[in-house]
Amino acid sequence: MYSLNTPGFSIDQVSPTNPDPLSPIRYSCVYWVDHLHDSDVAEVNDILRDNGNVHVFIQKKYLYWLECLGLLRSMSEGIKAAHKLEALVKFAGAQKLTELLRDARRFILSHARAIEIAPLQAYASALVFSPEHSLTRELFKKEEPDWMVLKPRMEADWNACLQTLEGHGDSVTSVVFSADGRRLASGSDDKTVKIWDAAMGACERTLEGHGWLVGSVVFSADGRRLASGLVDNTVKIWDAATGACEQTLKGHGNSVTSVVFSADGRRLASGSGDSTVKIWDAATGACERTLEGHGWSATSVAFSADGQRLASGSGDSIVKIWDAATGACEQTLEGHGNWVTSVVFSADGQRLASGSYDKTVKIWDAATGACEQTLNVGRVLYHLSFDPTSNALLSTDIGLLNLDRPALTEITLPRVSHSGWGISADGEWVVEDGKKMLWLSPDYRGGMPAIDRSTVAIGYHSGRVLVLKFS
Repeated sequence: MYSLNTPGFSIDQVSPTNPDPLSPIRYSCVYWVDHLHDSDVAEVNDILRDNGNVHVFIQKKYLYWLECLGLLRSMSEGIKAAHKLEALVKFAGAQKLTELLRDARRFILSHARAIEIAPLQAYASALVFSPEHSLTRELFKKEEPDWMVLKPRMEADWNACLQTLEGHGDSVTSVVFSADGRRLASGSDDKTVKIWDAAMGACERTLEGHGWLVGSVVFSADGRRLASGLVDNTVKIWDAATGACEQTLKGHGNSVTSVVFSADGRRLASGSGDSTVKIWDAATGACERTLEGHGWSATSVAFSADGQRLASGSGDSIVKIWDAATGACEQTLEGHGNWVTSVVFSADGQRLASGSYDKTVKIWDAATGACEQTLNVGRVLYHLSFDPTSNALLSTDIGLLNLDRPALTEITLPRVSHSGWGISADGEWVVEDGKKMLWLSPDYRGGMPAIDRSTVAIGYHSGRVLVLKFS
């Protein structure tokens, strides 16, 4: 179609012929699943059964449909259609078709970017880089390129890597999930922030207009806004739905390293390389207060749930707790032996956790400033968050740590009870409940991770974001 003469022919070089062979089927190609979904159940039940019309279509035409979606620049709609069709067929009880569509969904998620760039890669990269036992690959094996004498040896089945999100033009510096886990935001050295559908892998929006590199991104609790901290000393607040920039906050004298919204979304705090923390009115952009006292860059900031206190960690190895209303420093917490990477309050505000380049996590009494526990975790942790229902469960890059233990000064990693998904201390494994589950090849190590229950996202210097989803 369109006389594409090489497998790598770029979509940007495609010029539709006149008449356009795709013109009559453009709408139906993109939206046929939506119409099927909206139809009367009794009318479509026969179509959705095993060996029915949909089953035959997926078996015989699926790969050609993906090529058409690529040519129509509609891969994102195709991903949504694959999800919707699988759910529809599963509800109808067609077991064999559900199994095939599960494989077809993994296929499109894994190879959407390649087909988006060069549609004929549906028959090249997409097939040869799919697992040996992929149902889609087996069905269309005859389409595999005969010009490849030696094909890569692939795993037998699909692994846990749900999708690799590509689109950034430079290193990914920060990744964060929205509170409901439905979206993922990534900041990059390419001066953009991208908002992704975490389930579909589709890029919903690219936020442009940053004057320099993006160092930190965060969603508001309701997910309606996104803040980005920049190397040009500014903070931007965005409407996450429209991508409109609502505010540009100026006042820092150095790079902004950390940003956080208060739980009610009314205020925003930012930490900077100028050693200060600023509290802003998120609606007007006015700076309410500048907190001074750190001897080095303020690397992490966190509000308490009630918004009355603010914690900040610094490159001076110190954690400070501030009265957010008056700006008074209530506590100065000393004990870390290196930069503080992350601070977070428990939901009840009684505890504060801090991570550091000294490869420890410290648990503090937020009222007295006393250090309750020191956890030697064996690696630098960048993301800490307490379970909203308990001040004894701490979510980290390496999984969920159970702090409900006798008061100890030192606890080594093997004795810490942890559960859930995370990254191992050496960065080589994805772990569940502390057990090694998925080995990460060297190409997939060393990134910036974000954990949301059973979903692990890792941003890399290459500009990619890897998303792993586990059952």
